[in-house]
Parts: sequence; C-alpha cells; structure tokens
Amino acid sequence: MTIKEQFLSMLRGCPGYPFDETLDSLLFDIAVQDFPGINILRQTEKKVDWWEKNPRTLMFNPRKQLYEWLKKEFEFQKNGGPQRLGDIIEFEDSDHRRFVADAFGFLRSAKK
Repeated sequence: MTIKEQFLSMLRGCPGYPFDETLDSLLFDIAVQDFPGINILRQTEKKVDWWEKNPRTLMFNPRKQLYEWLKKEFEFQKNGGPQRLGDIIEFEDSDHRRFVADAFGFLRSAKK
C-alpha cells in the first residue's frame, strides 16, 4: 500500500468524514507539496483520532481542518518547536517583566 493509499484509507475509515476519493487525493497531493518533511500519515492519524473524539467538528470543512493541522505541524517543525514569546509579541523595552506587569495592571509602585 502506498502512502497515499494509506492516507485515503484513514480518511475513508473515519466515521462521519465526507470521504471523496478525488478531493482527498488532491488534498494529499497538495499537502505533500506544501509541507515536505512532515509525517503526513502520523499527523492524519492524530487528526482522525481527534475527530473520533470530537465528531461534531466534522460538520465544518474537515479538509480545510486537516490542511491547517498539517500546516501547523510543518511550521512547528520548521521553527524547531514552540515559538519563543519574543517571536509572538514585539517588546519595546528589554525588561519583559515590566511589559507583562503593565499589561496585567500590576503597578511597580504598589509593591512595598
């Protein structure tokens, strides 16, 4: 069995998934090209397990959900893991604690 056939088999076997061989084959082809280096079978298996625990989410464009799932895994691997806080929020001062304190309403003058 090829990787593509295994991918399609997983989707076909997922209860509630609107399997369409043409659309899902196209999804596989696009994902392989857009996200080289990730284990598509492992990630699909994880998403199918999640769908089995959350079947109502299959009503909301499951192919897009799977594509976004693969995209997030690709970005995670490309960045070497979780993003550092500084990559998400740009700090104007080098004292990140002051930024956080100000953001959450803690006043330095209130400390005694």
